[in-house]
Amino acid sequence: SKAWIKAADVTVYAKWGTGSSVTLPTITKTGYECGWTTSSTGTSIEKSSGASYTATANVTMYGVCKVCGYKISYNKNSSSATGTMSDTNCTYDEDCTLTSNRYSLTNYTFNGWNTKSDGTGTSYAHKAKVKKLTSTCSGTATIYVHWCRNCASVSNGSCSLDASTAGTCKYTTKCNTGYTISNNGIYNPTCTPITYTIKYNGNSNDHGSMADTSCTYGSNCKL
Repeated sequence: SKAWIKAADVTVYAKWGTGSSVTLPTITKTGYECGWTTSSTGTSIEKSSGASYTATANVTMYGVCKVCGYKISYNKNSSSATGTMSDTNCTYDEDCTLTSNRYSLTNYTFNGWNTKSDGTGTSYAHKAKVKKLTSTCSGTATIYVHWCRNCASVSNGSCSLDASTAGTCKYTTKCNTGYTISNNGIYNPTCTPITYTIKYNGNSNDHGSMADTSCTYGSNCKL
């Protein structure tokens, strides 16, 4: 038998005579469980797609597809994170609202959810509406917390974290006067003191010469 992919709402009928032993045609529709029923108005699956069926009387079978349900599981994505979260029950083809995050991790900030533990999948914001995370009937779709490392203390400057966009940890560094930013855009940047040069002017005295002196901002400089 061949599989039939249901791309639109249609009615399918199949007739067999008494004593016929057949393999029912396979009906498929992504996110749905499909099969056969003997009632033209039936919504329950009596025989699975591809099942063997022996008729005891003349019978007409009707194709029926039922939308699948699935669960969303929330993974804290760190063995050090604390808190618990229950699964969310969802229906394929319908919006499903993510539960508020209840996990916490010392020195980290919650930054939404991701379909992959390493953050390379699809990102979802806090309490986002999602759909079709899995097409497996009664299956489980796991999403993972995306954590942003909180800013470390910065000598001679400051670091701020913007974790408002799911999947993106945006760090901004500001350095005090006399310091320049090294490795900006990370949680532990460095503000490095600038170097400057002192030049000596003889003020119309053209006898002799003096070499320049290189100094570091914030440190004593010997003339």
